[in-house]
Amino acid sequence: MRKKTAVLLGLALSLSLAAVVATAAAAEVSAIDKSPLDSKEYRALVLENGLKVLLVSDRESDKSAASLDVHVGSGSDPVGWQGLAHFLEHMLFLGTEKYPEAGEYKRFIEDHGGDSNAYTSFAHTNYYFDISAAHLRSALERFSRFFIDPTFDETFVARERAVVHSEYQAGYRDESRRLWAARRQMINPDHPGSRFSVGSEHTLRDRDGVGVRQKLLEFHERHYSADIMTLAVVGREPLDQLERWVTELFAAIPDRDAQAERYRQPYMNPQLPPSRLDVVPKQDRLQVGFLFPLPTTEPHYRTKPLGYIANLLGHEGEGSLLALLRSLGWAEGLVAGVGYMDAVQGVFDVSIQLTESGLRHIDEIGALLFQYIDLVRGEGVEFWRYDEARQLAEISFRFAEEHGAATTARRLAASLHRYPSQAVLRGPYMMEDYRPDLIRDVLDYLAPDNVWLQVVSRDAETTGRTPFYDVDFAVSPIAQSTIDLWRGGEQGEQSERDGRLTLPAANPFIPERLTAQPPGEASPIPRRLETVAGVNAWHRRDAQFGTPRAAFYFSVQSPRAGGSARNLVLTELFVRLVNQQLETIAYPAYLAGLRHQLYRHSRGFSVRISGYADKQPALLEALLAALLAPRFDAEQLALAKAELARQWHNVSLQSPSSQSVRELYRLLVHPHWSEPQRLAVLDQIEVGHLRAHAARLLEKVSLTTLSHGDVTQSRAIAMNEMLAAAFADSDMTAEVAPPRTRMLGDHTAHLRSLDVEHGDSALLAYFQGGGKSELERAKMALLARLMESPFFFRLRTTERVGYLVHVVSWEILQVPGLLFSVQSPTHGPARIERLIDEFLGEFRQRIQQMDDPDFAQVKQGLMDRILTRDKRLTDRTDRYWREIDVREFNFDSRQRLVASLDSIGRNDILDYFRQLTEERPRKLLVQSPGRRPQAADGQIDDKRYVAVDNIAAFRQNASSFFPPYR
Repeated sequence: MRKKTAVLLGLALSLSLAAVVATAAAAEVSAIDKSPLDSKEYRALVLENGLKVLLVSDRESDKSAASLDVHVGSGSDPVGWQGLAHFLEHMLFLGTEKYPEAGEYKRFIEDHGGDSNAYTSFAHTNYYFDISAAHLRSALERFSRFFIDPTFDETFVARERAVVHSEYQAGYRDESRRLWAARRQMINPDHPGSRFSVGSEHTLRDRDGVGVRQKLLEFHERHYSADIMTLAVVGREPLDQLERWVTELFAAIPDRDAQAERYRQPYMNPQLPPSRLDVVPKQDRLQVGFLFPLPTTEPHYRTKPLGYIANLLGHEGEGSLLALLRSLGWAEGLVAGVGYMDAVQGVFDVSIQLTESGLRHIDEIGALLFQYIDLVRGEGVEFWRYDEARQLAEISFRFAEEHGAATTARRLAASLHRYPSQAVLRGPYMMEDYRPDLIRDVLDYLAPDNVWLQVVSRDAETTGRTPFYDVDFAVSPIAQSTIDLWRGGEQGEQSERDGRLTLPAANPFIPERLTAQPPGEASPIPRRLETVAGVNAWHRRDAQFGTPRAAFYFSVQSPRAGGSARNLVLTELFVRLVNQQLETIAYPAYLAGLRHQLYRHSRGFSVRISGYADKQPALLEALLAALLAPRFDAEQLALAKAELARQWHNVSLQSPSSQSVRELYRLLVHPHWSEPQRLAVLDQIEVGHLRAHAARLLEKVSLTTLSHGDVTQSRAIAMNEMLAAAFADSDMTAEVAPPRTRMLGDHTAHLRSLDVEHGDSALLAYFQGGGKSELERAKMALLARLMESPFFFRLRTTERVGYLVHVVSWEILQVPGLLFSVQSPTHGPARIERLIDEFLGEFRQRIQQMDDPDFAQVKQGLMDRILTRDKRLTDRTDRYWREIDVREFNFDSRQRLVASLDSIGRNDILDYFRQLTEERPRKLLVQSPGRRPQAADGQIDDKRYVAVDNIAAFRQNASSFFPPYR
């Protein structure tokens, strides 16, 4: 199920109280309000320099992490220096007085099993890392120096400016960035939100005797102040130890008496309302957004009026606005929520994914939206509804699932700006005060005379083009007749409401059993259940997470699901239409924390049910009923086909690096049908074909299930019996061969060339391993980890090739491979290939010269990553499900992989590197020269390679495949 706006999402979007946060400057901070099931310890404190800190002691964590959030972002860029805040974020990683080597921090983090990153938003810049738990102190020392004594080394200014420009170029065709660039045409030009924020060689150039480094120093001196920073640290150590470290390491951050920016000028252009913005996307996309400016709701985080409204407008159950729009054939999806919010003002956004017919009925869609808003205003502001939302929020907080240490630190650092310290955990879930007056006050802003429209269509007539992203657009006033229609008539009189619009009923899926059952017959791994005939059933009662959650997964494999592009497309349509049929039933379950996924895979389709356990049988019953009695009609099918056609067509508009990876799968995985092959058969399919396929699909099947979590064996058997009974008329003895990976020949190098409509060039260089053994997979993973940091620094920072630079261990159906992926606005594939070859030559020497302790540390860091404990029940369920699929019935694949890693010495990895890249390379390159001037001159000479010009012939001439299982 796609992400929806619901109670829980509305809570996540809502919003804080700046005045209350300011009180956190007190020396003594109240105890943190946490879930009764949360075993971690928390402490909030404020250092003398004003830095707000939240410490988290998690004795069971195998990773430690930290995040520092600076309350400044692109909104504070000086006029004419767009992207300066983002550029500063990049430069901060490139050396400090204490640790001047530019790549030292990243290498230290990665060598010790961690990762690091940062992001710049409109009002925040966030830096974060995670690392193996034993090395937190050393990582914090390096991290803290970013904010104490960064060098902004002149050596790297031009290089990193080029990287920022490359990041801008890489996102030039990114649809989300392009649509935001267009939306800026409706934002007040006096508001910083109207400006370009990424940065480019032009906006960050030296000019008028002022260098960009000088502007960086001025920006840093003004804004990088401890009193507008927050820090969250997660470690295994006791709180007292964490506090000593943080005080010792971060107290030296200067307090420059800064204040977070407050933008009081109107966010939307006051000269425009009510106006319509038409935008031409690159991809085939149809969308309308209704944007409503309103005052900030941040002070009302305990009440959440916007979350309450978003839940009702974004509902997808029976009688909802989306259900009606779908029945009319006008919409495919709807999301309602906050589009922008700061301490002064915000924008509420109702975004609707349209059909072709819907694009022609925007006025009528708007009329129905405003009718539904009136329905909410007149009948929807009720205590029982608010209390139901409060109850769901309370359950979510009580059983809040864990996340990785880095995610936890990043969220908490950001939340320290939004909530008082004692509410930093509970704040997103709070709904303590039913205020119908506040809800109605907000609803008053959702009015026809306070709306901006953004309409996205490739057929839009335009009059202008945006700077930086070259998006064609037009801004025009909304016709007065349209506004009158939305008001309910020429005089604004309320017309009769469409009777098909109704408010949601009480949610029947709210869990009633809110305590986990006693551990009972808990087992260490899943065990096969032999009691349900015809079903390959697995079960594990798992009480470790202490919540009343469970998962029930089942896979239906059918020989009719694939075998041809036509069968694949028919199965995809079957799954898509059944999902739509389930929407009004499954959506209330989703709101109540009970989720399902129905999706197609290479051998059939699977269903995943997860969440609170006690109502799962009811959801399973509804799912099975829809699968066995699907309702298809010509109009539904036409809409589904149109949606799929857009989706598959848009693949050709993805970035060159993304398309290169897809091409790799297309070349190596069998069977596989490309998007053009699927599109070729899509138009031929009619309702009769789909009904016949649905019947044949279930004639002969095999069923595999997994029950896991707070579920007894008797409950697991009962749910499996429901499944078996549903398929009682099917032959359940089918055997469907899994897909296989083509084996490339020794000493053979293939070259595939793509012509991607993008200014950037791209090169993917893939070295295929020789087998699926744990030892080979371990060697490949270790080799990639050893290469990751030096390759990134060499190509991105030193050579300034581009922003998208990666080397990873890439498994295709368990076959290990080494994958280099580079996308560049300046370097053609031939130059990139030479740089990769040079790097490989240097890397051999690096391994030869590497100290044994350093090698052992990288290996230990990788082992720690592999054995990272499961944070949530579904993390473990998904891992078990993957192991069942590849017949790893001892469920110990991670342990075996780590045992193989432990046996690898430095000479072993050196020998493997030579074998992989020099002695018998199995190599495949995918190049895309790009569409910039003279780009074609930079292509790789295919005379040195076996050119892959005919995909069909390449696939048919495959001499051998790897076995499907180890």
